[in-house]
Amino acid sequence: MLLEELPLEVIRAIITFLPCKEIIQVVSVVCSDFYVQQRDERLWKLLYDKRFHLALSDTSPSVKSWKKLCHFLEQGVWWDKWGKGLTVTNHCYTIMSTPNIDPNTYYLSLTSAPFSREPFYKRYFEILIEELPAGGEVCVGLASEMDVTQQSFTPDQVPIYGYRSNATATYTSRSLIFGKEYTVGDRIGVNLGFDYMTVTFFKNDIMQGTPWVNLPKECIWPIVGIKGQGVKVTLILPPRLTP
Repeated sequence: MLLEELPLEVIRAIITFLPCKEIIQVVSVVCSDFYVQQRDERLWKLLYDKRFHLALSDTSPSVKSWKKLCHFLEQGVWWDKWGKGLTVTNHCYTIMSTPNIDPNTYYLSLTSAPFSREPFYKRYFEILIEELPAGGEVCVGLASEMDVTQQSFTPDQVPIYGYRSNATATYTSRSLIFGKEYTVGDRIGVNLGFDYMTVTFFKNDIMQGTPWVNLPKECIWPIVGIKGQGVKVTLILPPRLTP
């Protein structure tokens, strides 16, 4: 059977196995029929359902371009595992605390993928503080996936090599004065140095320092911890290269 004799549904299914970049740059120039297919939003909706739907809880029908969304998701990561006191919106880029959470507990969320050890891979991410009511706290940093399986902790047991909004660097019961306080509108960056397993923090592109060195090799998961009601943070994607 020739390629042009295949049913349209079969062709679409085959195309969805390819990376988004190849669909856009390679498949589209194979022939006029393929060019038309890669412009068809039905193809990209099929790809979204097949590749990303299980990882995303926000499947709003208001999406204007499934093609742009799929291409965007393939380039980055999103909040994927979160504690029961948290909820996500904006296709899992924004995470917030629910009204009925324990105000004295930290609830944690991991991203969908860890940092890669491959050379030249992006090892930097940022969060934007959208809402931080009085009494609320944010802790952002790196952790081992094995350490955060329960996803909720008392403030003195949070297993994040992190930077808290109250200007401290903490890991479980270890704490030191670090950096500047951050609040609504601030962007907090986290950079992992694989050579010596260090983590460096930034506030609005200004380096705050490197409070943690010689991290365990498993601590390569971007993570955020939220304490208090009404706290809201957004993961900024795609990740930028190391500043």
